[in-house]
Amino acid sequence: MVGADTGECGARAFAGDGSAAGEHCGGLRNAAVRRGVSRALSKCENISVDYAVLEPRSAKGEHLSDLYCLSAEFSWNDLGSWASLYEYQLETRLRGDGDGNVADTEGHMAIDAANNYIFSPRKFVALVGVENLVIIDTEDALLIAHRDHSQDVGKIVKELGISGRTQLI
Repeated sequence: MVGADTGECGARAFAGDGSAAGEHCGGLRNAAVRRGVSRALSKCENISVDYAVLEPRSAKGEHLSDLYCLSAEFSWNDLGSWASLYEYQLETRLRGDGDGNVADTEGHMAIDAANNYIFSPRKFVALVGVENLVIIDTEDALLIAHRDHSQDVGKIVKELGISGRTQLI
């Protein structure tokens, strides 16, 4: 959890120029403020919060960073890719069949298929003879990737932006 002051400072640090992104953090309930923050954040480098905010702030030293930590014991998974979501759901037994297929679907059937992650909430999905795939079906796009390459989705996002298909991002 990040407090308003730290969040504002972090957002300013995240923007890189020390000013724009954190200007309106206190009034996010206002639509105009949300638009302003959205514009400012769109100028920020697309990196994770830990690299953009936490590491630079903690480098200032324990007593100068305005970051505070509480000790806690809990499991953690970054869930930064479809593969990590698959692993989390399989480990916590939220979903998964006897062959390691994890499905968020209207139903699925698997024959000689193992260790796949399927997200297709409005369709029945049949798997035959496939292993270690990530299959993500949304209203406007279908992604099929090997689980070992699921973090490469960012490359697709980049190419979609370059080719002008931003409606899919």
